[in-house]
Amino acid sequence: RQAKAAEVFPLARQTVSKAIEQGEFVVTGTDAPAIPHGRNAKELIALVDRGMTPLQAIRTATPVACELIDVDD
Repeated sequence: RQAKAAEVFPLARQTVSKAIEQGEFVVTGTDAPAIPHGRNAKELIALVDRGMTPLQAIRTATPVACELIDVDD
């Protein structure tokens, strides 16, 4: 499992950074094994580390996430 993570995580970092640069739709979630459930704030920090502003990262967990699941309140 660790060997696979060592292979995949660097590629994932590059992919997320590229998506941010290109203005792609990025949303935080709880399905990734890298950040355990209940620790979503760490994902926001990771997004800032990969090129988002802090406000953009916060929006991935709030209005952007709501837009993805078609919730407007």
